[in-house]
Amino acid sequence: MYNQSVMSKTSPHKQPQDATLSVIIPVYNAEQWMPDTLDRLWKSLSKSNWRRIEIIVVDDGSTDNTAKVVRGIKLDQKIKLVVQKNAGRFMARKKGLAVAKGDYVFFIDSRVFAGPGSFKYLATQMQKNPEAVIWNGHVEVDRQGNWYARFWHTVTFIAWRRYFKNPKLTHYGLADYDYYPKGTTCFLAPRQVFLDAYAQFKTGYQDLGNANDDSALIRYMVKQHDIYIAPQFSFTYHSRSTLKAFMKHTTHRGVVFIDGFLKPGTRYFVPLIIVLSVLPLALPILILFPWLIFVGLIMYLSGLLVVLLLGVKLADAIAFIAVLPIFAVFYAVGLYKGLYLKFRNRNAVASS
Repeated sequence: MYNQSVMSKTSPHKQPQDATLSVIIPVYNAEQWMPDTLDRLWKSLSKSNWRRIEIIVVDDGSTDNTAKVVRGIKLDQKIKLVVQKNAGRFMARKKGLAVAKGDYVFFIDSRVFAGPGSFKYLATQMQKNPEAVIWNGHVEVDRQGNWYARFWHTVTFIAWRRYFKNPKLTHYGLADYDYYPKGTTCFLAPRQVFLDAYAQFKTGYQDLGNANDDSALIRYMVKQHDIYIAPQFSFTYHSRSTLKAFMKHTTHRGVVFIDGFLKPGTRYFVPLIIVLSVLPLALPILILFPWLIFVGLIMYLSGLLVVLLLGVKLADAIAFIAVLPIFAVFYAVGLYKGLYLKFRNRNAVASS
């Protein structure tokens, strides 16, 4: 529920009926996703009352027929296709921002389907509360027949259970930032807020394709405005479904995590320092004290009970425990790769 004192404030930002919206979709080898993603997106957008909408698809150097597929998609709304050399999601979105004209910008990824009533609900809530100008989508993972998807669902549920155990319309500020869902996978804000966030963005990596393009940007935004989220502003994410894709994606997430959270003041800074310090000692310790392997096995199996007690459904909990060893190996590889990249490029690289 909204706080009455918050509702009574005025906002310098326009209401949807008076504002324009730019939707930016970074894509890479997404030919199989684009027809459904764009169709569902437009069906949801067309039920809202934005004064004008533009859809910008940025092809980040795809090697398949993504650009051709996008050009062939027919909607009532024209699609603007921008093609660039492969530079990563961060730069693809930045390219989209450079050509966007909207008062507001909505980022959505190619594997995300918009809920039918999502944008109608968003417009209604923004009209009720002029302060509600930054929104994170409520994202559910499509878990049907995909154990890797069930794993990621469980990770997000546990990390952000303060919200997911009882999803409802809410908003949070900097103090609660690390305890609520957020991510540029599905995110709306005034265009100027995005531009300001990009202008101050820094990363410890030389290659911006490895940069954390979620936390650093949104952490800057939340200093200016609360972030709103509600289950009615809903979207469905389709996870990777093969072992090879899962391993590659998991390693990349480890690299990105270092960039976003290995810094004082974040929720995971101290745990990261501990994990990165202890992991190299694990093998020598197990050789000296082999009985610890048995203890570790018991702790691993008891993890199923712990996850269930946290409110995770049985099928998701089983998938989580089954996939966890694979995740642990490749995520650790990503963490140390990120640590190496961070120290190799000690001076932060500005996005410009």
